[in-house]
Amino acid sequence: MIAILVGLVPQNVFRRVRRALLPISAGVLATAVLATASALAQAPPVGATAEVRDAAGRLVATGEFRDGRGEVLIALSFATPAGLTGTHAVHIQEVGRCDPPDFLSAGADFNPFNKQHGRQNPDGPHLGDLPNVNLANGLTSFNTSAPGATLGPGTGSLLGGNGTALVIYSGEDDQRTDPEGSSGTRIACGVIVVAAPGAVPKPVGAQPGVASPIASPIRVPAAAAVPKPVVSPIPVMAAASPIVIVAAPTLAPPATANGTQTGGRSLESGPALIIAVLGVGLICAGYLLRRRSQLGR
Repeated sequence: MIAILVGLVPQNVFRRVRRALLPISAGVLATAVLATASALAQAPPVGATAEVRDAAGRLVATGEFRDGRGEVLIALSFATPAGLTGTHAVHIQEVGRCDPPDFLSAGADFNPFNKQHGRQNPDGPHLGDLPNVNLANGLTSFNTSAPGATLGPGTGSLLGGNGTALVIYSGEDDQRTDPEGSSGTRIACGVIVVAAPGAVPKPVGAQPGVASPIASPIRVPAAAAVPKPVVSPIPVMAAASPIVIVAAPTLAPPATANGTQTGGRSLESGPALIIAVLGVGLICAGYLLRRRSQLGR
């Protein structure tokens, strides 16, 4: 279609259109790249944290919680050397208390919508049902999500009146059986608390020894929100040719987990892609106009 239109336009018009298309195509492509880079750089901030400790007070894992679209994104980091091995159930419990040694003070699974237990249960799951964590292969981090949960106000809030807690079980969750998927006993627990802005997150490292027994309930120091990556300005270089080269910055890839990634965020990149397509169309038109002009000389 573009080729047909080019053949019908007089040569003197070609030159004017070509000159007009060059800055337009450069601007369109620059806008598309900026929009895409901005969407990629905007990671949701850490809204809540949890320090998961066993009955002896040893740190087993830390958790970071971020609000996503209709879900809460959860990133777990396990202590090294690992205090656990094998496959373990991980649940969010309905009370923000972690009284050792059995952690039953955390209550039942967080289930504000009265579902049955298990992600494989047709009448489930509980909002607090999370995938199993397999620590057999030296897993140090694990990303998942809690669909339907939120860190803001609402029925599914993890920061509501009674609070919530993140609990690791001794066994594997069958993802079907009420009330807890035959997951065994509770072996570690951490209260989910609001992340304090500006605080420095505590790394999970080697445990020097056995900590003192945990008071009831566990008071968890809050960790800071992860700073957003800095994106350098995107230079746009326009050449004499109608083809405009836009140099985009190299963005740092998102951290990947060694475990199963069961949740994530979606980016609103639709408008950026549409702009990019329009920019490519303008470049093609400019190239054809230039070729038409050269052949007519």
